[in-house]
This record gives sequence, C-alpha cells and structure tokens, in this order.
Amino acid sequence: MKTELKWTKDYSRFVFSPENRKINEAHVRDLVGSMSKYGFVPAYPIHVRSTGRGTLEVQDGQHRLEAAKRLCIELYYVTCDSDFDSMETNGSVKKWNLEDFLHAQLVKSENSSYRVIEYACKKHHIPISSALRIFDKSGELSSACIKKFKSGDYLIESEDIMRGQGFIDALSKIREHYTQAYHNRFIKALHFCMKTTAFKIDKFIKKCQSHRSLLRPCADTMDYISMIEQIYNYHCKANEKISLRFEAGKAF
Repeated sequence: MKTELKWTKDYSRFVFSPENRKINEAHVRDLVGSMSKYGFVPAYPIHVRSTGRGTLEVQDGQHRLEAAKRLCIELYYVTCDSDFDSMETNGSVKKWNLEDFLHAQLVKSENSSYRVIEYACKKHHIPISSALRIFDKSGELSSACIKKFKSGDYLIESEDIMRGQGFIDALSKIREHYTQAYHNRFIKALHFCMKTTAFKIDKFIKKCQSHRSLLRPCADTMDYISMIEQIYNYHCKANEKISLRFEAGKAF
C-alpha cells in the first residue's frame, strides 16, 4: 500500500464512503476539544482513496475530518492506492480500557490522584471503575468522571481521599465474609447507606460476620440495599431498626 502524507484546508475535496460509520456528535466534540489544544496531529492522518472524479473518498477518519472542518484547521491525509475493508480494519482496533488510560497517565503525568487509584486497586484488588466510584463524593460513576479520568484532568480532593480510604477499609472487612463486596452495585448501595445518619458501618460489619447466611447475590442496587437493611435490622429491637429501602426509594 503506497502512501504519501499530504495536507490541505480544502474540505470540499473529501466525500464520505457509504461504508463509513455515521457521525457521532459526542466523538466529534471530543476531537474538537483535543484539536483545539494540539491541532491536527500528522501521525493520525485521514485515509482516503481517489474516486477518479476529482474527489477523495474517506476510508477512515471521517470524525477527524468533521472536527477539522469545524475548527477551520489544516488536516493531514494519505491516499491509499489499494482497497481495504474499513469495517474490518476499524473493527479490529482494540479500544483503550480504563487500565490503559491509568497506565498512560501514571507514565506522563504527576497528578497524584492517579497514584491514589493505582494504590487502591493494587492493594485491595478492586476494579478501577469501583475505585472511581469509591473516591467520588456522590458514589456515582458518571460519564463526566470517566471523561476527566481519560483526559488527565481527574482530581480527588484531600477530604475525599480520607473518606474513600475509610470506605475501602470497611469494604475489605465485609469482603472477608462476602465475595461480592467489591461489585460496583454493592459499592453504590453501601455508599448510599453510609450517608444515612442512622446507619453504623461497624455494626453492619459485625452483623455480616455473625449472619453470613443472609449475604446473597443481588440483581441490582436496590436489591443490595434490601439485603443490607435485612442484615442490619436482624434481631434488632423495633426502635433500633432503620428503613434504608424507603430512603433509597426517594433517592433513586
């Protein structure tokens, strides 16, 4: 496949291939943000082929083309003199996962928040997604959080580090009795319960130890909350029982 790197601002020369994926607006916006900082990186040119009618058909890179047009910046492209299946080549590309983004940020960045996540994951053998949820104030794993984590803008406030570490310590004790303690939905459920004033985590941990038979697999967050409430209230006096499901019903 013979290629030569070229550049232009004449966007009218390019036409989309019928095989191209539909334009994803969210992806274009992300690229616009990136290109605003770094420009159009020559190492990632658009792949095109000549139509024989004076235009160039985009085989790969339609999102980069669209982003460049919106920014009115010069784009780079290579013309391929042989056919290839864009669906096959794009489909074979492995997308980066959270582990890949964490590794990259640890190498290039001095942001200590990534060290906190790495330490929590390695020491306690929890998934990165669970660690992100644990160190989030709300206990959520939002798309905004994921986006910041991938871009290098992720930040954990000092008070959240202390709170998160206390949460992980509690999870570790629960996991001695319950293998699903590190599941994302259980973490979300426990995070909610710990924000409830009447809920005492030390009491719950003791109940997990003494009533392990009540610990069970759960289908969703509300199911986990129901299980936590059942264990917490087990053999409690009526005035000592708490209603976690009622509070969760208002929150979720």
